[in-house]
Amino acid sequence: MDPITETLVAYNKYLRDGGEPAESKGKPVRLVLSTGRSRDKYGRLLAYVYLDSEVMLNEEIIAQGYGYAERRFRHPWRERFVQLEQRAEKRRIGLWQDVKSEQMPAWRQRLDCWREDAAAIPD
Repeated sequence: MDPITETLVAYNKYLRDGGEPAESKGKPVRLVLSTGRSRDKYGRLLAYVYLDSEVMLNEEIIAQGYGYAERRFRHPWRERFVQLEQRAEKRRIGLWQDVKSEQMPAWRQRLDCWREDAAAIPD
């Protein structure tokens, strides 16, 4: 398994089990806070996680199909994350392998419905 996939697997285990995975202990990371504001309207920290190899973990999670691009709020990487998500969805990797629209988070279902409605409007 390549280092990025190992990190993603460890991150998934961390989220699933609620504990720190042994695979990630001691590995250096760099957090970069979002420019202008470091928290969203819900108080969540807006940060980008860089691995010691200068790979952005946020980007890799989306690119490998393990996460969604956040479209509801403006942030510096929004367009890039959306492109990576679209590529992963097209390649049907990660969560995009067998996902059905009803399995998506409610905010995502609303977004997809809105996009479908907008596409149906004639020019």
